[in-house]
Order: sequence, then structure tokens, then C-alpha cells
Amino acid sequence: MNTDELRQIFEASMSELFDLSHTEISRESELYCQVKYSYKQGDAKKLNDLNLYIQKENFSNELKLITNIRTGLKNKKLEIKRWVGEVQKFDDNNIWKGEILFSIGYALHLEKKYYDSNKVYIKSYKLLMAHNCIEKGLMALHNAISVIANLYPDKRQFADFHYLLQKATDYKSVKLAALANLNLSIEYQKTGATLMALERIDLAIKGFEKVEMESTQYYLALAQKADLLVDIEKFSSALLILEKLATSSHDFAKSSAYTIKEKIQKKQNSQYRQEKTATNIHFSPTFEQRRIDEKRNKKPPKLGKMESRLVDFLSSGPKDKMSIIKHLYGEDIDYFSLEGRFKSLLVRIRKKLPYSIVFHDGEYSIEGEIKELEDKKTS
Repeated sequence: MNTDELRQIFEASMSELFDLSHTEISRESELYCQVKYSYKQGDAKKLNDLNLYIQKENFSNELKLITNIRTGLKNKKLEIKRWVGEVQKFDDNNIWKGEILFSIGYALHLEKKYYDSNKVYIKSYKLLMAHNCIEKGLMALHNAISVIANLYPDKRQFADFHYLLQKATDYKSVKLAALANLNLSIEYQKTGATLMALERIDLAIKGFEKVEMESTQYYLALAQKADLLVDIEKFSSALLILEKLATSSHDFAKSSAYTIKEKIQKKQNSQYRQEKTATNIHFSPTFEQRRIDEKRNKKPPKLGKMESRLVDFLSSGPKDKMSIIKHLYGEDIDYFSLEGRFKSLLVRIRKKLPYSIVFHDGEYSIEGEIKELEDKKTS
């Protein structure tokens, strides 16, 4: 049993597995490369053929068990009780044990046995790290953390994923740092902290681009960014990402693109209805004349300091939400409160000057009475 070979295989990407299988490695290592490659590729037929061959030939019990588990996972035939019984026969010093437990942890997750899954992943994490399988070990830790969400749906996991990020940083794992940032982005989005979520997802995408651009996690990160861009109504930017998702070989990426596109359409339709309602207000001729007269004689409303800053900033042209918030509040303030403060500011201005600040295609601009006031200032 060549531990260096196995360590490489446990942590290899699909392209690396393919390359490894064509190098001078032991027969068992070569076969496990093929097993993992077929599993990741979703080639059930090849996996079944490999399983039949490995089970009847004189190979190690470890290879036979992990092949059987991966084949069972692909065919959705989970024999968890038997697998657990088999793996318990192996010593903790056996490098295979961490890899096998990792797959059993996933099987338990599929069976919705989340508590057991968490425990098995933690055991896998410890064993893999002990054998210097850093990437795979940290992935086991990630999965152990992720499964907690199923046990406690209302629990926010900022601390957990920050811990994973710190571990990944300590071990210089770009991939796991990116994965931690992806999860942190999702957590921030759940709390409404869109700016922080965007910041984290950009870090995640940059990380995945360095290591695995065609990985599932990379496309998950792209889908997350597109969803966040829709939240801040930057539809054109979101649509560019959706094009990339739609051309992916991953089915989930295509379905994500469809779901997010529907979200865009709903938001655009909602905006259109709001704008139509605002612009289609009709008054009787006498009331309309009185309204015009009042407008002529009315003194300009007094704006507060922050209200004036916002109006001054928008007077130079339309701006997106992120630019406005950074201009008004800077970048060193707790992002959790910024969007709420900005919305409150908009409400105050719109009470004083209805329909004065409008939103269109992801940007805010000043219109109507407030624009006239600003034009007078500069003329």
C-alpha cells in the first residue's frame, strides 16, 4: 500500500485523476483512480463493471469496500450498516479508513441521518488530517459543518465557516478557503447583508478560478453571485452570469439559471407595476390646477444632512446601491446595518418629495421636483 499514491488520489480533481491513472502507480491505485473518476463523471456502467471486477479478484478489502460504497452511492443502494461494520475492522492507522468514512458520512447524509453523518465526517476529518490528507480532511470538516444546518435550520453558521476559513488559510488551501467564503456569502444573504454576501462570493469565485473552474462548487458560486445581483436589481450583470451557467455541463447550473431568470422577471414585473401605479395618477382639472398653484408657491422642503448628501451625489447622474452606500457611509462600518439605514433615508426623502428618487435597471436617480431644485442650484 503506497500511502503517497493514495494521498494524491484522495485529493485529486477529475483531471488529476485521469493523469494519475496514466502514470506508473500500483495496480490498486490505478483501479481506484478509475473508480473515483467514473464516480465523479457519473458513469454508472463503468463503475458497476469496475465493482464486479474488483470484488472477484484478489485485491485488498479496503479497495473492495470503497468501490462497493461508491457504486452503492451512485446506484442509490445504500448498505450503510454493512459498510460501517466493515470499516470498523480497519485500524485507525490505515490511510484508507478516513476516505471510506468520508463516503459513509455522505451516505448517512443522503439517508437524512444528520447527527450520525456529522459524527462520521468528524472522524474522517481527524483521520485524514493525521495522514496529511489536508484537502480531503478539510472537505470532511466542511461537510461536518454543513450537515449541522439540517439539524438546526435556524442556526446561523458564521462562526463555523469562519473557523473553516481560518483552517483553510492556515493550511494554504485555496479551494477550501473559497468554499468557506461561498458558505459565508450564503449566510450573509440569509440575514439580508447583501453587500457582505457579494464581497464573500467574489472572494470565493476568485479562489475557484485558481484551482477548479469546472467544479460543482465554482458553478454554485456563480449561481450565488447571480442571485445576489438580482437582489440588488443589477439584472444585466446577473444575466451575463446566467449565460455561463446555462452553457455548463452541470445540470444543477442550468436549473439554477432558469430559477434565477424567473426571479428577475418577477422583480421586473413588480417594478413595472409600481412605476405604472405611480405615473398613472389622474386628478380632476380643478384639483390639478390647485396642485400646480400650490407647487409654484411652495417653499422647497428642508432636507437633512444625509438627505442632502444623497441628493447631491445623485445630481451627477444615476448610481447603484453599493456606490451610494459607500459614498454615504464609507467602508468601515458594520455592513449589517447599512442597507437598512439607506432604505430609511430613501423613505424620509420620498415623504418630503414623493417620486423624487426613482429606481431603474439597478440604479437610483433624481427626477421631478427635486431635479428641478438641483438644476436651479447649478444654473
